[in-house]
Amino acid sequence: MSLILGIDLSTQSCTTEVRDAETFAVVGRSRTPLPATTPPVSEHDPLDWWSSVVRTCSILRSEGVDL
Repeated sequence: MSLILGIDLSTQSCTTEVRDAETFAVVGRSRTPLPATTPPVSEHDPLDWWSSVVRTCSILRSEGVDL
């Protein structure tokens, strides 16, 4: 089965979703929050984003999604 990995990064969270490439059925989904920001600044350290992507992928793997 071919899979598609989608990543949504925002100022609040990282959501990672895996879908079957043929049917587009959701195979797995994971979400982790990002550290809060204080207005007027809404920027994150890029390492926070990267850590969140790695964390969500690790969660998916632990749930049996073969990445």
